[in-house]
Amino acid sequence: MAFTQLIEEDDHHELSQESKEFLSTLPRDKGWRTEHLYLHKANDIIVASIPKTGTTWLKALTFSIVNRHSFSLQKKHPLLTSNPHDLVPFLEYNLYANNNVPDQN
Repeated sequence: MAFTQLIEEDDHHELSQESKEFLSTLPRDKGWRTEHLYLHKANDIIVASIPKTGTTWLKALTFSIVNRHSFSLQKKHPLLTSNPHDLVPFLEYNLYANNNVPDQN
């Protein structure tokens, strides 16, 4: 499915025709060539950061928000016993490393 088709079908983002036309002119040869490999879901969350900018804190915060109703404030809360890097997948490293494409498994 082309990126412009995804934009047109997305009810949450109303883009002008001018914006859609502009997006369709952007080069796809390097950055967008793998978009067909991803199976996007409506509830997917992507948090992006560069190294050494608070990635651990950002993962802990994301885990806390997403799972706020799953765990009570108890001694066995996952964030008290596990590293946030173990609780939140690191897309580039854990999921797509070593020719592993989880969307195709």
